[in-house]
Amino acid sequence: MDHRRRFGETMRTRSLVLATVALAFGLGACSSGPPEEDPDQIAEVAVGALEEEVGQRPDDFDCGDDPVVIEEGNTVDCLLTAGSDTLDATVTISDVDGRDYRVNVEVAQTVNP
Repeated sequence: MDHRRRFGETMRTRSLVLATVALAFGLGACSSGPPEEDPDQIAEVAVGALEEEVGQRPDDFDCGDDPVVIEEGNTVDCLLTAGSDTLDATVTISDVDGRDYRVNVEVAQTVNP
């Protein structure tokens, strides 16, 4: 099965939830606002969920350059690359508890032009 089929078709009907992840950086106890996470860390957590679900990692998973606010319901628009195909993916932050959070990953049904 090619990447598009694996990620495009398999992920159409599934959303993934990754087990709670401890944040490693950027969460000082004296912070005045919600904690932030590096987008590369969010991408790595999302890739782990995808790999667990479909048995392989995408070639790339890019969540941009801006820090991600770790706040219940916050969403991050990302791009998943599998072979020559690129698909939109949305990562939603949930179950925030101090330094812990979960992610839900939804991959678009169609390949980007």
